[in-house]
Amino acid sequence: MTDKISTKESMGTQYVINYLNEERRITVSPEETILEASLKADIRHPHVCGSNARCSSCRVVVERGIENCSERSEEAGRVATKLGFGPELRLACQTTVKGDIAIRKPKMDATDIEIASLTIAESGENKIGEEKQLTIAFVDIEGYTAFTESVQAYDLVHVLNRYYYVMGKVIRKYNGQIIDYYGDGLLAVFGFKDPEQMAHDGVAAGKAMMKEVESFNDYLHGFLKHKFKIRVGIHTGKVIVGNIGFKGMRKLAVIGDAVNFASRIDHANKELNTRFLVSAATYEKVGGDFSFVKEHEVEVKGKKGVHKLYELKEM
Repeated sequence: MTDKISTKESMGTQYVINYLNEERRITVSPEETILEASLKADIRHPHVCGSNARCSSCRVVVERGIENCSERSEEAGRVATKLGFGPELRLACQTTVKGDIAIRKPKMDATDIEIASLTIAESGENKIGEEKQLTIAFVDIEGYTAFTESVQAYDLVHVLNRYYYVMGKVIRKYNGQIIDYYGDGLLAVFGFKDPEQMAHDGVAAGKAMMKEVESFNDYLHGFLKHKFKIRVGIHTGKVIVGNIGFKGMRKLAVIGDAVNFASRIDHANKELNTRFLVSAATYEKVGGDFSFVKEHEVEVKGKKGVHKLYELKEM
C-alpha cells in the first residue's frame, strides 16, 4: 500500500486522513476533529482527558499536509508550549482539517497513556521531543583510571568539580551547553543559541578547553602532582532533544545516531593516538576556519563503511 495522499479521494467537503503506520485511510469533514474521525472509523485513539486538551495522549505527528491543519486552539497551544511540541505535533482532539493529510499515531499502551497524562500534569519543563541539527562534542580525560587509583576519593571529587566548572565556563562562552557527565567525560551540544555557528562554536570550544587544561594543570600539579590531558570528538548531525524522566529525576537529553557517532569519534582518539578529531560533516562546515593536520580513514563500531575523520592542530 502506498502512503501517498491522493487528492482524488477527497470528495466535496470530505478529506482524507492517511494513517501511515496503520495502513488506514479514512474520510473527515471540515467540522470534525482528527480524533472524532478516528473514533467514528473504529480506530483506537487514546484520549485520556476527554478531548479537553489537558493531556497529550491523543497526539499525532503530521507527516504531510500540515498546511491543511487548523491553527492550534488556545488550550492546545498551552500544551504545545509546555511540552515543546514542534509544529508537526498536534493534539487530535483539537485539530480539524481543510485538506488531505498524512499522520502517524504513536502506539500507546496503558503505561504510555499514564506517562502522557503525567507529563502534562507536572509543573515545569517537560519537552516531549524535538528533532534538531546540533553539533555534539564528547570530551574525556586521558589516563583517568590511573589518576583515580592514585588519589583519595574526596580529592577526586574536588578536582572533578573544579575541572567541570572550568570546562563549563568555556562551553558557555561558545554558546554551548553541557548535557551530561560520564565520570571522566562530558557531553556538550552547540546550536541552541546560534544554529548558524554551531560547528564553529563546538570546535572553538574544544580548542579553548585544551588551552584551559594547561592552566588547570598548574593547579592540579601543585595540589596532587598530576596533570590532565583531554581528548575531544565532535560531530554535527540530527538529534532528538527532549526531557527524560519525571519530577525530581528529569534531565534534558539528546538522543540519536549522531550522538553515538560523536562518542565513537572521541573513542577513536585513543586508537589513533590523537587528541582532537572531528567528523566530515563538521569539517565541511569549519574546514577553512581551523588548521587540520591529518585526515584519517577509519571503521567506526556500529557504522557501516569507512569514515573520514579530521585531526585538528591543537595549538
